Amino acid sequence: MFEIEPTIGIEAPPGTVWKYLIEIEDWWVPSNPEHESLAILSDDEELREGTRIRVREQIAGLPGVAVGEITEFRPPELITWEASNARYRYHGLHISVNEGVSWKLEPTGEGTNLTAYVWASFPETVFGSLIEWSFKNVLDGGRERLPTYEERNRVSQRNGRIRELNCGTRCVSATSVSY
Repeated sequence: MFEIEPTIGIEAPPGTVWKYLIEIEDWWVPSNPEHESLAILSDDEELREGTRIRVREQIAGLPGVAVGEITEFRPPELITWEASNARYRYHGLHISVNEGVSWKLEPTGEGTNLTAYVWASFPETVFGSLIEWSFKNVLDGGRERLPTYEERNRVSQRNGRIRELNCGTRCVSATSVSY
């Protein structure tokens, strides 16, 4: 099982962070260079429990597609997305992975802590163990790397909405990060 749980402090109340968090098309792909594309597959106008989402990505150099759905949606505190059959390729071989992420918002005296609990479980085979090792050791010792200040600014320059939230109002500026 692969698990990480980074937390970032944000100088904004949970309601403000929540409004930004549910606009996943604006930030999910630009937030991580390993994410290639995202598509909402449901006809839902807003995120809710049951909304289906497809993510194309390259994790630890392995191309993959994860189709999952929002399994928990509790405004303004928690969103969970789970893909029970994400498919990755390694030198022409395919592997299915169960994976997901929960974004949890907790109010603090200075704003909000946003925690992303990310997990993946692999088949109990030699090949599954190899892929799990890649996830754990290629992803910075088992942790997906949070973007640096410079990377966030590059994203900000490409996406005016992220720039406004990250830089203009300081409502989504990092104050602390922990694992």
